[in-house]
Amino acid sequence: MIKVHGKTVLKSGMTLYDHLYELAGEEETKKVSKGIDTKKIKVICLLGKGSYASVFLVEKFDSESSSTYYAMKVLDKNMLKKKDYTSYVKVEASLLKSFSHPFILKLNYSF
Repeated sequence: MIKVHGKTVLKSGMTLYDHLYELAGEEETKKVSKGIDTKKIKVICLLGKGSYASVFLVEKFDSESSSTYYAMKVLDKNMLKKKDYTSYVKVEASLLKSFSHPFILKLNYSF
């Protein structure tokens, strides 16, 4: 189990779909995961945490014999709304989608 600020956030080894299903149910999981197969993403470990977000190492299985590792940032939406940070998150996402630099991570997916 991975805990952030005293709350269980994600469990190592589970798929992202299982986490979403456990937290929100089947209908919400389908809405959130449009365009990406969350059953093929497995949470490995917590890499770091900040005041309103945590970063996890995840493995996305492309096929039976190949996979790719990604850093997945999970935002605390309640904190973002309370502190009115939503505009900053939108700007960050826009910038990360457009940048191409060896020292800046590229945003591959957002949901």
